[in-house]
Parts: sequence; C-alpha cells; structure tokens
Amino acid sequence: MSKVTDVFFKTLRENGYSIWFVLFERYHKLPPFPNAGDHWTPYHEAQRESLARYLEYVVGRYGAYVDVWSLDNEGRNPDSWIVWVGDYLRSIDPYKHPISVSWNRPDLDQININSVHWYSSGDTVWEDVDTSNKIAESLSAEKPVYFTETGNLGANWDSDSHTRMRIRTWTMFFNGATLMWWNTADTQNYTAVSGNMYLGSKERAHQKTYVDFAGQMTDPAVKMFNLTLSGGVRAYGLEGSSGGATMRMVYVHHTDHDSTTTAQLVFPVPSVANCAGEWVYPETGVTVAASPFNATAFVTPDFSIDIALKVLCQGGSVQYI
Repeated sequence: MSKVTDVFFKTLRENGYSIWFVLFERYHKLPPFPNAGDHWTPYHEAQRESLARYLEYVVGRYGAYVDVWSLDNEGRNPDSWIVWVGDYLRSIDPYKHPISVSWNRPDLDQININSVHWYSSGDTVWEDVDTSNKIAESLSAEKPVYFTETGNLGANWDSDSHTRMRIRTWTMFFNGATLMWWNTADTQNYTAVSGNMYLGSKERAHQKTYVDFAGQMTDPAVKMFNLTLSGGVRAYGLEGSSGGATMRMVYVHHTDHDSTTTAQLVFPVPSVANCAGEWVYPETGVTVAASPFNATAFVTPDFSIDIALKVLCQGGSVQYI
C-alpha cells in the first residue's frame, strides 16, 4: 500500500496538484491515543512513543510530496493532543509545512491554517454576503483560511447550485480565502446534511473562467480595497503589482438576479485614467474591452448576476480602507 501511495503522490505532483495530507483517521470522533498529551506518566509516554514513530515514518516517506499537514479530519481532539502532536510534527519536519486540524482550532499556536468545513444553500442574491461574513468570522484568528470542504446544504445539486457555487468561488478569492469543493459528480441526487457539490460541465466551465481570471493576480502581497458604487450592486476590489504596473481586479454582484443593470465603480484615488483591461462575465467567460469612464471610475457593460474587471494601471497604488 505504501508503494502505491508513493506512485499516487508522485503522479499528483508531476501534474501540478497540491497535497493536503490527513495524518490520522478518527475513531468515534477521537484520534488514536487521545489522552497522549495529558500527563507525563509511563502510560502516556508509551502512547506518545507510538505516535512519534508513526509521525517519523510519514514525514520521512511523504514529507517531500506534501504541502499541508492536517492532524485529523472532523475529529474531537483534546487540546493537549493537538499541542503534543503539532509540536512533535513541527520538530521533525525538515520542510516546516503548515499544520491544520479539523475541526478547526486556529486559536492554538501549533495550528498555522484555519481549516473550515462549510455547507450552505442560501438565497443566491445573498451568497456573496453570507460568504463574506463566514470568511470574516474565520479570519478572526488572524491565520490563513482554507475552506477545505464546502458545498450545498442538504443536497449536492439544485437549480441554483451552479450560480451559488460561482458567486461563492469569486467572493472567496476577493476576500482572501481559499476553498475546495467537496465533489459528488456521479449523481445530482445525493442528499445529506452536508450535501457536497455536483460538479458537472456547467460548474466546471464556471471554475475554468474563474481560474483563468484569478491566476493573473500573481502578487503575494495583494491587498483588498473598497469602491464607491451605484445602487443595487455590491463589489469587491483587489490590487497587486504586475510587471512594473499595478493590477486591479473587481468583482461586481447584482442584488436583483432577474434583471440586467449597469454600475459605476468609483475607485479610491489616485486616477484610474491610465488603466485599461477587460470585463469578464463569470457565467460565460465572455470578455469585453474595458477603459475608464473618467479619471476615477469605470462603468460596467450590461450584466445580470455578476461581472468582473481586470485592468493594468501605470502609477501609484490606491488608498486602502
């Protein structure tokens, strides 16, 4: 089995995949030797020794392939267990990979990433607000937020799920979080409290448009900014450096999905008169050339649910709010 895993991991890395490695499988919601971190006694020392041997084997064999360690998945882990396992894993990992745990405990020093599981099937009109609020709540620990499972609530597909999925994806990017859809693609009839997500051809096309757009922002120091907007829309802005210029991206969401609209987006100073780029329709991937309406604003073409803007600008950065 270990040799098969070697081949599997190597193939993933060769094809550009990242690996989130879950170290332990829970049993009745508890990890192995759940009290191993409690007291320094011969009994707990033996438990820790067993855990240590396993961690040393995994790090030695798979550490070079892994991007993130996850101590457990949806377990009920005592703090003392997370602390001991996290500290020992950090001490033996030469790559110093980030460490997460689910259920999420970003308040603990041993945890570097807030790993969140979130399933929701709210009104698509409010999907960007619901998503932004969930991200803000998750960022309160001031650690990177990864939604390592997300999807619908109750069922993996409904008539609005592709729209909800698209809005959630774009809103996550513009609010500084990362998400991973929990895919059930072989049926549209899966039901559960955590309903997963049906990723069919329409959903995958939406994701490709998003990936092509988001992949153009390569500045690791990218920052968010606010805009002044016309009524009936909400919008989110990002800015980063790109080849000596400044790249600005905006995602605009209409609060009435049954009609079309246009919106004026007023940027913070300085002038955007020297910016040019394109509008992107997240639903179809269609692009339209974009140029400033005046020294401080862009005006969208007609759109119904959402539209995105990407421009390159010469000159200084905006003032962040």
